[in-house]
Amino acid sequence: MKKKLIGFVLVAVLLAWPVALRQPAEAATFSAGDSYSLAKGQTVSDDLYVTSGSVTVSGVVSGDLIAAGGNLSISGNVAEDATLAGGTVNLGGSVGDDARIAGGTVSVDGTVLDDLFIAGGQVHLTSSAVVSGDLVVGGGKVRLDGRVNGNVSITSGEITLGDTAVIAGNFSYRSGKEATIASGARITGTTTFDQVKRFDRDVFGPLLVFSFFAKMLLAAITAVLLVLIFKTKTPRIIHQGLNDFWPSLLRGFLVAVAVPVAIVLLAVTVVGIPIAVVLLLGYIAWMIMAAIGSGILFGSWLAKVAMKQNPPPIDWKVALVGTVALFIVSIVPFVGWIAGCIFFLVTLGAISKYWYDNVWVNR
Repeated sequence: MKKKLIGFVLVAVLLAWPVALRQPAEAATFSAGDSYSLAKGQTVSDDLYVTSGSVTVSGVVSGDLIAAGGNLSISGNVAEDATLAGGTVNLGGSVGDDARIAGGTVSVDGTVLDDLFIAGGQVHLTSSAVVSGDLVVGGGKVRLDGRVNGNVSITSGEITLGDTAVIAGNFSYRSGKEATIASGARITGTTTFDQVKRFDRDVFGPLLVFSFFAKMLLAAITAVLLVLIFKTKTPRIIHQGLNDFWPSLLRGFLVAVAVPVAIVLLAVTVVGIPIAVVLLLGYIAWMIMAAIGSGILFGSWLAKVAMKQNPPPIDWKVALVGTVALFIVSIVPFVGWIAGCIFFLVTLGAISKYWYDNVWVNR
């Protein structure tokens, strides 16, 4: 039984690499570009993976939906899970299983037939939203006006339950202040408030500033060394990410999601543990390289926009300026972490494509 399980996982991983890095599989539909639209009346008969500046899904997805982009509008029906990440995300349709959403601004108007997980700057579940399972939210500002049939757990700086809010289970929240609960809001279970105490800014403020600049300096030095040591490989990877931006973002997203799943499946068996360890070490190495390379990619993108050169130069100056600039952008509320995540995933996708073309194919 163990051998069969390990064999199945290995086959799944081997099949996943070509899918994520080169050719789409028959069991899923992949799309990348400036915009994507699945019109009302159209149907994707399998899983849908899409990354784009603007994503609109008004039709039907018979399997899972995984979408990443600047603006996401999902008003159609997803038969299974939905995983959504973007600057602005609106879920107005129906999700047949779990939904996971991350974005700067998140609005839910539709129905989720199982659990809903949200991480965002501003989160709003409107009066028409219905969650059949549990709701877990982490955000800067959260407002609940819809219905949740399970338990609700919220961590936020500002929490509001409107007059139409209904929580059939327990309500627990962590915040610096008590939630604003309207008189018409209904909570069937118990309410638990875990107050987050503010830290002493006079003591911890300078330490946080020092930590930020220390990490930025270390990342900048490492990025410069990476460019100087790998003089030919680094430009090829960075140019791959720039010239194939949205497909690289999709590849990076798939690698970031698929590899941990494979590691967990391998680790549950004794025989598969050594393979899982090797895969984990490789995954960690790739994540570190992508984190360092994202600053170089951001710098080359800035050089391309400012200098109008294609391809832009990849040197130590680009690495230094790009890394520092990306660190500064990352502290911008809501938007910063999305930009950092996008450039990280593009770099991860470019590294994966380079490895596939130059190592896997020539093995």
